[in-house]
Amino acid sequence: PVVAQSVPSKKKKKASLTTNNNIDPLDIIGEQQEPVVAAQSPPSKKKKKALNTLNYGGGYQQQNNIDPSSITQQQSPPEISLQTQLNYSRNGHTVLRSFLPQALIHQLRSELLPHAASHEVAAWRQKVEVQLADSSESEYYRKNARTIAAGLKSVGECQELLESLGMDPLAGDLPFLQHFNAWRAAPPNPTANSVNSNSNNNKPLGTVRKLCLSSHLARTASILLDTTSTIRLYQDSLFHKRAGDGWTPWHSDARMAPFDTSNMITFWIPLQTVPSPGKKGGTGLHFV
Repeated sequence: PVVAQSVPSKKKKKASLTTNNNIDPLDIIGEQQEPVVAAQSPPSKKKKKALNTLNYGGGYQQQNNIDPSSITQQQSPPEISLQTQLNYSRNGHTVLRSFLPQALIHQLRSELLPHAASHEVAAWRQKVEVQLADSSESEYYRKNARTIAAGLKSVGECQELLESLGMDPLAGDLPFLQHFNAWRAAPPNPTANSVNSNSNNNKPLGTVRKLCLSSHLARTASILLDTTSTIRLYQDSLFHKRAGDGWTPWHSDARMAPFDTSNMITFWIPLQTVPSPGKKGGTGLHFV
């Protein structure tokens, strides 16, 4: 699963929130307006086309009284309409509306924003590493990209190095900052008190972890991928697209994944409402 809002990469590769502390962060009850987009890598030539699990008609129904801690114990699969499954099979992407309730989205955001702020240097190092690894001028940079990036101590040092590579990181030359595998930073069994902590510097990521490891996502993936095989988590990734960041050109994520298979699925989960295009200036995800 990918926890993200991503829009406008030059190379391949928002922020206010009011949280009701009386809401159990592990209680996903209610309705949510933001869609979750599921996208897969392009199908390989050998990919099996048969659809054996298209038997959950009626559209997705919001399930009440579910929390992420019990999602992993659900016995019945999510209800995803036949049309949605067919759309995914034919197009490689689809939209799951009311798939996650708004209260859960807000809790994810309240956990992830402090996490991103406290790991800002790491996100900038990742951008430096990507640019060095793609350098066309220096073989030394390409071979030592990770080591060089790891030695940078501040955001300023990262920006200076990017500028030396001909980029202006403060003028739209970067598309976003990115954080990987936030679920691993969460304690395996966070207490209710720790999850509801108001500390912005060390807010546990219990909701993130439970969602990433939930059977709710895994079962949905198995339905859309039409497989009975074990579903494994590769990574989660937070895309932080700031005001002034650059645009993202058309691209395929498949070439970046270290797998020789097209049986992959990504859940794009917006952490805030995305305005509609046109006059409201919305820039959501587009798939072709």
